[in-house]
Formats: sequence, C-alpha cells, structure tokens
Amino acid sequence: MSDSLEDSLAIVTKGWRSLVSGDGYLAAKKRWGIIGNVRAIEITDGARHGWHPHIHVLCFHDQQLSPEDGSLQEFRAWWSNRWARWVKRNLGRDIHTQRGVDAIPVKNNTGLGDYVSKIHFELVRSDLKHGRRRNRTPWQIALDAAETGDCRDMARWREYCHATKGKWVVSGLPALRTVYTIDAEDLTDEEAAAQGQDGTLITFVDGRLWRTARRQRRTATIARALTALERRGLDAMAQVLADLDPTRQVAIGTTPEGVPIIEWERTR
Repeated sequence: MSDSLEDSLAIVTKGWRSLVSGDGYLAAKKRWGIIGNVRAIEITDGARHGWHPHIHVLCFHDQQLSPEDGSLQEFRAWWSNRWARWVKRNLGRDIHTQRGVDAIPVKNNTGLGDYVSKIHFELVRSDLKHGRRRNRTPWQIALDAAETGDCRDMARWREYCHATKGKWVVSGLPALRTVYTIDAEDLTDEEAAAQGQDGTLITFVDGRLWRTARRQRRTATIARALTALERRGLDAMAQVLADLDPTRQVAIGTTPEGVPIIEWERTR
C-alpha cells in the first residue's frame, strides 16, 4: 500500500539535505537573501496512501519577497523545481505541481508567531489535531489503538515509534540566533529548574521506582499511575506504584524545594 515510514522519513530527510546544499543552494541564498531556515517534520497516516511525512520550513530572508513583484512565485518555483528534479532523479516519480511545494509569505512578527504556533500545534500538540481527508496523526493512531485494540493501529503505532526514535523533529534553530539577537545565556537543566516552575510540575517520582518499572517491563503500571494522578491525585498514584514491589512501602514525601515526591520509604 505504501513505503514504510522508516524509508519515507529517510527519503524526505535525505532530499531536504540535498536541497540545502551545493552550488545551487548557495546561488539561491545570494539571489533571495536567505539567512537561514528552521525545519520541522510532520507525519500523518492515510487509509489510501499510508504514511505521509512532510516538512514545514521557516525560511528567513534579508529582503522582502512579494507576490506583487513576482519574487515570491519565483522563489516557490525554484524550491518546487529543485525538489521535483531530486525526486525524479532518485525515485523516478513526479510530484504534484500544486501540492508538492508551497510558499506562504510572513511579513511581520505577528505572522511569524501565527505560523510558529501552527507548527507547535501540529508537532507538539498533535494529540489535539485531527488529520484531514481521513489522514490521522500518530497520536490519533495511538488513541484509536488504545480504545479499540485494533491490531493494525497497534502495528502502525509501533512502526511510528521505531522509525522516529532518536530523530530530531525540529532542526535549524541556530538560524534564529542570526535573525534575532538573544542576550540571555543558555541555562543548564539545573539552572532552569532553580528558577522556579510554571505550575505544571506536580510531583517527582523516586528513580528507583522508575528503574524497577523498566526492569519489570511494567509500562502498564506507569500508565495506570499517570491516569490515577490525573483523576484522583497523588495518593491514588502512590497506591498504583506500590504494586511494583509488595515488599516495599510507598510514601509521599517532599523535596527540599517543597515539591511532592513519591518514593520508597522503607523495607517491610
């Protein structure tokens, strides 16, 4: 029905690297004033054509491209033709002339914010997004698999996890430092934690509990614990985690910073 997701992702990422390398790209950078770009990969799965990994790119320029003078259309045509040639040369296929590549102008910070928010919604909160034309996001597949137990959905979810493990979803972020001056220094994880939380941190879990769950392959216990936390609170979560080792007692303590922590208290 379709290429595997692993193969499709490899093709898309290899094609993108080819687009932004070589003399042709250097000439394009000079012609259209390209400063840099940020790339994000989105993946959907369709009933007819299978996996559909595709790329969203924020391309930054030091000159304005406008549909009024035709520069935006020329820029889009250059991307489209370059991509079409690569696909034809490497895969022997033709791309859709209208849907293969698109270019949308972003003229100010508001427009940039809207598009970045769109990418965030599609990539980070794809659990809330519904695919178009019967296409599903991976998180929709996971939800359907959990609700129905459908073997095909479970297989598709496993394939997604295997194909995307260890791969960057967003790349090219250093380009933003070229466009926007950032005075603040990068913080370590410890420094960021020391600056305080935004209210989303609810509790810590003792690392020994997690390692035990991993060793016992008790991922279902972890899922039940998170559900219990969401629905009934810390005590309910602690009760679920207590099932990991009946010889130990689970207790709710407090870190020096005042954050609740679920930990093994003592051996029974």
